Amino acid sequence: MNRLILTILALGVIAVAILTACGKNGQNTSYGIGDYEVSIEPGEAWHHTFYAMGFMPIENEPQMAIWLEDTCGNFLSTVYVTERSATQGWRMAGGARRPEALPLWSHRRGIAAPDSLYMPTANAPEAATGATPHGSFTARFARGQSPAIVYAEINHSADFNQYYTADALPGTPSYSGGKEGSGQPAIVYRAPILVEGSSEIIVLKPIGHSSPDGSDGLLRTSLDSITSALDIVSRISLKRVK
Repeated sequence: MNRLILTILALGVIAVAILTACGKNGQNTSYGIGDYEVSIEPGEAWHHTFYAMGFMPIENEPQMAIWLEDTCGNFLSTVYVTERSATQGWRMAGGARRPEALPLWSHRRGIAAPDSLYMPTANAPEAATGATPHGSFTARFARGQSPAIVYAEINHSADFNQYYTADALPGTPSYSGGKEGSGQPAIVYRAPILVEGSSEIIVLKPIGHSSPDGSDGLLRTSLDSITSALDIVSRISLKRVK
């Protein structure tokens, strides 16, 4: 009986947290300063529910990273990365490092931790971070003098489909970290930065997905195995602001 009461109370607390988060959907969160702005609009799959311990529903917003590279593919700087990815502040992950969360960004950033993984750690976090946005989000940055490309990488936890399943075995193409992993891999978007003086709005296009298990920093250009993850965002755009 005591266990049942505790379970009901826990579910009540989680339900309140979910309702509170949903109530923030209309807010636009801003981060950073500069003369260029990336805007992210939530899609139908922005909020994703997974079940901790098999029965407790937890509603998650996606993990994301935005960064700049030069036209030769050299990493320049991180514009923004969500706090859990930047600090390893995962919920209900049992201490997992989750290298599959944002592997393209973390490998191109190129800073290996003592365990040889490229995701930041609590002791060595990524500085360009902020809380995970509940809804529409903008991040500003300064372009610098050289031509550059802006990238965005978006991912959910436990976002399984028929191709990326929770019971996939390590070493297989569909393995994405197990039951506490990603499920569908992170989707990568890209666009060139506008020339100075342009008022045009550029839409970042999906160009592929990153490593399902986070073992490398390579881009996979096929999206044939991706389903709902393409609906996490409805639009990512870039513009120059005054």
